[in-house]
Formats: sequence, structure tokens, C-alpha cells
Amino acid sequence: MGGTVALEMAQQLQAKGERVALVAMFDTYGPHYFDFYASHEVHGRSGSRTLNAVRHHARNLQALSARAGYDYIHSRASARFNDKYRHWMCSVYRAAGLPLPHNLRYFALERLNVDMLLKYVPETYTGRIVLFRALVQPDGVYQEPMLGWSSIARGPFEVVNIPGTHNNLIEQPILGQRLRIALRQAQQAAESGNA
Repeated sequence: MGGTVALEMAQQLQAKGERVALVAMFDTYGPHYFDFYASHEVHGRSGSRTLNAVRHHARNLQALSARAGYDYIHSRASARFNDKYRHWMCSVYRAAGLPLPHNLRYFALERLNVDMLLKYVPETYTGRIVLFRALVQPDGVYQEPMLGWSSIARGPFEVVNIPGTHNNLIEQPILGQRLRIALRQAQQAAESGNA
């Protein structure tokens, strides 16, 4: 979601006459990534999201031992149950007019953010974007190099692959080096009037 927020900020700045030399994104999916993912998940076959999810989990289960398969199913079922339970608890607190307890606030905020992201209609962007992308993407994620930004980005777009995962990308020393290069290039372009 951070990339979508950064893109919207850049668009609002440009709309007010400000120059934006660079939008830097860190391993973030574009607003249309999941539409793109769904269209490629079934390799050109039509299918519902539920059917796609079943196929995805079936592929994952095929590679696991019986015990690991049980753990896989148990962890996903538990997560689904906990999600439904927390959603229900939020509804109960709201109906009673009570503030959400701390353990439900983050959940409610995350749900609100996802709902807003799904409703967001981005405009195309013609400025420079650099996407710092983790080389190791989660299993089951469609490997689209631009992570769903291709339908929006109409200007220079650079993908910088960084060793690591989404969770440890920020810890990689090469990220700082590559970010410094991108910032220096953006500053030089802005100073020369090319941004």
C-alpha cells in the first residue's frame, strides 16, 4: 500500500505545480497487481477467485509431506477463523458504542486500508519511478517484474532487484547504495531542469 500512497502524493504535488523528481517504492504491489495476478494464475483459463485459491493451495500441498500439509491447512484455517472472529468482535464493539481495545485496533485499521486500496482508482503517472524489488518473492505470487505498476507507470520506470525478501529488504546494505544512486540521479535531473 505504501507505493500507492507515494504515487498519490506525487500526483497531488504535480497537480499543485510542484516538480517530483523521483517516486521510490520498496517492494510494493501496484493497485492492479492482484487483477493481473488473477488473470495469470490460471494460465489463461477463466476461473473464479475461489477456484484460483483452491488451485494455489493444491499446488502448495502437493510439495509437502503429510505432517507439513496438515500444518499448512491448520495454519490457514486458524488464520481464517481468527480473521472472522476479530471482524465479528469489531462489529460487536461498534454496535455497543464502545472503543475498540488495543488488540483490535490494528486489525480494524488494516481492514480499512485494504478496503480503501480496493476502491482506489489510480491515474496514470508520467514521472520517474524506481521500484526496489526483493528478489525472493513469496510462494504463489505471480512473478510480474513491475509488481502490477505497468498499467499506471507511463514515464521512466526502473526495477532494481535487491537480494532478500520483503521482510528483510530494508536491512540489505545494497539497498542503501542503490537508493543513494537513484536520489543523486533525481537531484541532478531536478537541478538541470529535466525532472
